[in-house]
Amino acid sequence: MSSDRTLYILVKDQSALARMAAELEKEKAIAVDLEADSLFHYREQVCLLQISTRLQNYLVDPLVLKDLSSLSPIFANPRVRKVFHGADNDIRALYRDFRIDVNGLFDTQIAARFLGNGETGLAGLLKENLGVFLDKKFQKKDWSKRPLPAQMLNYAVHDTSHLLGLSRILEKELRTKNRLSWVEEECELLSKVRQDPRGDEPFFLRFKGAGRLDKRSLAVLEFLLQWRDQKAKERNLPPFKVIGNMPIMEIAKTRPSSQAGDGSGPFSCLHQCPDTIHRTNFPASARRFGGGKRTAGMAEKPLWR
Repeated sequence: MSSDRTLYILVKDQSALARMAAELEKEKAIAVDLEADSLFHYREQVCLLQISTRLQNYLVDPLVLKDLSSLSPIFANPRVRKVFHGADNDIRALYRDFRIDVNGLFDTQIAARFLGNGETGLAGLLKENLGVFLDKKFQKKDWSKRPLPAQMLNYAVHDTSHLLGLSRILEKELRTKNRLSWVEEECELLSKVRQDPRGDEPFFLRFKGAGRLDKRSLAVLEFLLQWRDQKAKERNLPPFKVIGNMPIMEIAKTRPSSQAGDGSGPFSCLHQCPDTIHRTNFPASARRFGGGKRTAGMAEKPLWR
């Protein structure tokens, strides 16, 4: 258990998971949150699952347990309310990694929006409604590392330990304003979201701003996005750590043919790129885009079927 005031049980084996599942079945509501590693690896995975009841906090380690099927009946049971904050990514991740369906969802962020709150972030809502100050300093850490230090575990448990109390306050306000049914309807829709498989469609279809490019620049953009994705796979990095969206968009728009010697030319945007990319190699491969036959040919080819 943790050494601070918020105690928790760290669940790392199947017997402990079974005991936890048995306890959760007795509850009317549980608070849930996830920590993942999307900022550090190409394929995101859930690295920690936080669950709180009225009396207990649990931290489940899915990297050790692998099989979380014993939790599926609880998450699928609509009679047990599952309280999340900003559940969209979590709902997708639970199904993607563990085939866990969520019924009986109550999202405190959605509730805050329907109440017209100016502040809908968890830290702001906890401070405003419960006087709780939430430290988010570990939010962008690598949760796939093991062992997780005690400070990160203590941080994680606070994301759910106050959620049930917050949900009760928000629900009371929603009832007063006759808006609870609105939130329940929205949460029902949210509980069905799934991660979209990318399939064979072009990368540019999911790239912000691509619709403003001409055909030749669009062809360059697609080439660069495919190149970035391949490098990200090879290095097991999220694509933005190979090269960011802004440099890619600038190169696609300007289609440069060379780099000025003083670094002020069209490839100057690459100076923002992290050290994970060989900056000198990338411009060499991109010089072919400078308005020559290469891009003209690319623009003539259909980018999707």
